[in-house]
Amino acid sequence: MKNRHMLFPFIVGILAFVCFSLVAVLFAVYTVQPHWERILLLILPSLVFCGVGILGWKGFLHEKTTTVLTIIFTLVFLVLSAFYVAFLMFLSAEETTDPKYYERAYHQIEDGAAVKGVFPASVPEDAQEITFSYRPQFLQGDEAFQFSYRTTEEQLSAWEERLKEAAEWVGSNAEWHRMNNLGFSDADSMRYHLYWDGGYNHGEMCYALIDRASGRIGFYYSRG
Repeated sequence: MKNRHMLFPFIVGILAFVCFSLVAVLFAVYTVQPHWERILLLILPSLVFCGVGILGWKGFLHEKTTTVLTIIFTLVFLVLSAFYVAFLMFLSAEETTDPKYYERAYHQIEDGAAVKGVFPASVPEDAQEITFSYRPQFLQGDEAFQFSYRTTEEQLSAWEERLKEAAEWVGSNAEWHRMNNLGFSDADSMRYHLYWDGGYNHGEMCYALIDRASGRIGFYYSRG
């Protein structure tokens, strides 16, 4: 085969594309808000290797030049890609506040104690004035999920009945904080405490709040 040396960069380019695909799948499955515009930059090495292969095939690069360039690019891209993937991991650990990622965040926490079957699996159609945030657990940090919205009196009443059946404790949110020697300065609401393993610094906690005065319901989960 003429210019067989071009196979080397093409093979490395295919391997680079496979690595890119695996990383993209992992971020798509395990992160709530994949930063695709940055993840797609990882396809650059495979494009560069294919470019070197094409130049070798066309005869613009000699065999030795093609081989040396491929080896150099391989070493450079291995180091740069490793640092870049680490950067993407740190980026994916940032807080997400866009409600369109609610379902992805829910699936991250649904196996938490008292979450599945209690928290809404998706944003309710009647939800208004939504506030949402999710911070994944990363290194020594805590995982934190918060979702609240305003709804109708009828929906609040329906939620009250469901939460009463699931809750371990029902009462004033201010009272719960007082009982557990925790400071409290927010507006009071009814707390439906679903689960707590008793840990303060690295514990797992799950509860819901209903504020009749503002017509809001909120769901909260945290895990150290």
